[in-house]
Amino acid sequence: MENLYRLYIDESGDHRYSNSQKPKQRYLGLTGVIIARDIYEQEVVGKIEGIRSLFYLDSDNKPPLHLSDIMANKGSFASLKDPEVRAKFDKEFMSLVSDADYTIATFVIDKNNHAH
Repeated sequence: MENLYRLYIDESGDHRYSNSQKPKQRYLGLTGVIIARDIYEQEVVGKIEGIRSLFYLDSDNKPPLHLSDIMANKGSFASLKDPEVRAKFDKEFMSLVSDADYTIATFVIDKNNHAH
């Protein structure tokens, strides 16, 4: 049986080209998480749903897990101000990232040098 993988990519920084020397505008970071499909389906999906279930009452209205909202304890994640909810979230999140077998690859592009 062939191995099938999933690749999830996210960016950090500004994707538009400019000659700015400001790091947030000059650089673009791309990070990919590569995981075998069977591991994702058997181990990761359930853990993600368990984490998300801490933040919704209606299963038709599940909040996206946005880091900025989680770190700021805002919106659906305001309950993270409660130390018990934060401890449970931290435990489940650390289990997610430490138990699964995956590869992370990050690339940083210096747009000032790349454009030439």
